[in-house]
Amino acid sequence: MLEEGAKRIRREALRRVERDIPQPYKEVQPLVIRANLGDTVKLRFWNSLDRRLLIHVQGLSYGVNTSDGASVGYNNDSTTGGEFWYTRYADTEGVFLFHDMADPRSTEDATNIHSLFGAIIVEAPEAEWFLCQLLLP
Repeated sequence: MLEEGAKRIRREALRRVERDIPQPYKEVQPLVIRANLGDTVKLRFWNSLDRRLLIHVQGLSYGVNTSDGASVGYNNDSTTGGEFWYTRYADTEGVFLFHDMADPRSTEDATNIHSLFGAIIVEAPEAEWFLCQLLLP
């Protein structure tokens, strides 16, 4: 689970950002989710911050009243201060970006610049995935 290292990563990221010249932390990276064409992608989003957040995926099919990831118009509010389940349908191959739409400003107070973003990659039904580790000198 992604929760396992969350406390350690949060602690180190905060330590680095509090420096006179803030420094990035290598483990704060975008999340990449892989799916096969035809899959139903269920995202369990758990928010441990002190403000409401959401996940908005661009380009994949979804139920607008249950999984839009944006609090707009007559849509149900899908922001959360806790847990929320989003459902997307991998009906098109490609790369689909997601990010927070609860606070999309380009400031230090917003969420997008603090790694609340990523992508869902939808591949052919017969695609196989292999875990590998890139070793650098």
